[in-house]
Amino acid sequence: MLKFALPFLAAAVAAGAAFAQQQGPSPREACKADVVRLCPNLQPGEKPRDCLRQHKDQVSDGCKAAVMRAMAAHQAAKGATPPPN
Repeated sequence: MLKFALPFLAAAVAAGAAFAQQQGPSPREACKADVVRLCPNLQPGEKPRDCLRQHKDQVSDGCKAAVMRAMAAHQAAKGATPPPN
């Protein structure tokens, strides 16, 4: 069981470290006003990111920057994941 959980634990730690290193608000915080402004008719179960993609030319610079930071942190964490045994 430990052998199975170890790679996932390492990935979680790496992701947490990468996320902690990013500076600025999270995408959820940075994009909240954009979602309210651009996606007023969002239905339960619909993902705000899908709506924001449809309106990518109207998304604020702060939202775009937060998403780019989160993507970079995700890629860094993904690269830090040890190979499974």
